[in-house]
Amino acid sequence: MRRTPGSRDVATLGRYDLVTLFALLFIVLPGTAFGQQQFLFHASADFTFAVDDNPQLGDTGGGQNLAVGWTNSISIYPTIRVETRGPRFNGEFFYTFGQNWFESRDEDEGLNYQTHIFGGRGDFRLNEKWSLAFSDSYIRSPDFASGTILEGIRVTPEGLFFDFDNVLLRRKSWANRGNVDLTYRFAPRSDLTFGVSHQMRRYSEDEDFPEVSDQDTLQGNVGYRRHQSDRTSWDITYRFRELNFQEFENARTHEGTLGFSHQISPRTTLTLGAGPSYVEPTDRAAGQGYWGYNARFNVSRLINDEQNFSFFYNRDSGTSSGVGSVSDTDRIGLNYGHLLRRNVTLDFGVSLYKTRQRFDNPVYTEGLQSRLSIGYQFNRNLSLSVGAQYLTQDGTSTFNLDRKRVFTTLRIDFPSFARF
Repeated sequence: MRRTPGSRDVATLGRYDLVTLFALLFIVLPGTAFGQQQFLFHASADFTFAVDDNPQLGDTGGGQNLAVGWTNSISIYPTIRVETRGPRFNGEFFYTFGQNWFESRDEDEGLNYQTHIFGGRGDFRLNEKWSLAFSDSYIRSPDFASGTILEGIRVTPEGLFFDFDNVLLRRKSWANRGNVDLTYRFAPRSDLTFGVSHQMRRYSEDEDFPEVSDQDTLQGNVGYRRHQSDRTSWDITYRFRELNFQEFENARTHEGTLGFSHQISPRTTLTLGAGPSYVEPTDRAAGQGYWGYNARFNVSRLINDEQNFSFFYNRDSGTSSGVGSVSDTDRIGLNYGHLLRRNVTLDFGVSLYKTRQRFDNPVYTEGLQSRLSIGYQFNRNLSLSVGAQYLTQDGTSTFNLDRKRVFTTLRIDFPSFARF
């Protein structure tokens, strides 16, 4: 059955996950040697100017007034982060406020809006055998998928959806992701992990974009990891995933994965895994389930003290990309970093992706995204980066585009400005 919430439960779900995180924090901290906890306060601020050929920046909705040419944007993102360290508990909590201004062809004053991002994570050693890890992140943005403007065009590595930061559709969005993992070390080299996570995405109503639907994913997993040596380990994991959509058929996924990790040399690491997946609609009348597979491959190499390289491939069956509903997704790409001089860095990345629709999902997409940036570190507190991003996407989605963006960002850092 389709998920049909009676009211906008955005705040409730977001607060539920955050309340869970902070409840865990206050359960955990009294059990630690609190007097031995150290708290460090960090602050930073990013100031970004960008030019973008995004055609939707001048559009009030529905694709009727597309802007032509390049548009300007200015963003300011101050962040406060609190880090805590102790003999049994380590964690951090953060809040980022974004003030953004975008030039608009059809509005003399442009587009002004604020973004809020906050969350945290923690690792707690309960005793010699048990440990607990938890995290949560929440973002609220008055425009669809525009809260990550400073990060450019990106794909969330393990997220519920692709976050292209591709268009400003004057449509509010909320996203939250929380997870808890409990690990039991029953032997010196063997771990058993139990985990649960919840992810949600919400959008304001807009009948011009039916492909974008409110959605939730609830996941549970159990896994076993064996450390054969300091350089080699393998694991086996079972995951159960429940996907709920407001506008499409709900589904559930059963997934098994056998994984392997090996440090080939002091500078090279290989990680891979694969296994079967079975995906079925929760309403039997909606159709038959199907068998698929999941796979991951990653090789990373520290070429020398100045250069690093990584290559990856991921395959997921029965997941959601954030547009449409259930799909199978392939993604392949590489990343390269180079310390050109003591205070000059280069970063490059490119990836290809393809999604295949399943059940009643009307959306098929494929595309390429890339980035290139150069950073200069003036001193401990000040840095500058200049870069460009390119994204091209095609398929059956409303969000087909060919987008280019050039930016410069000045970052002011105040690491450990206070501690106790």
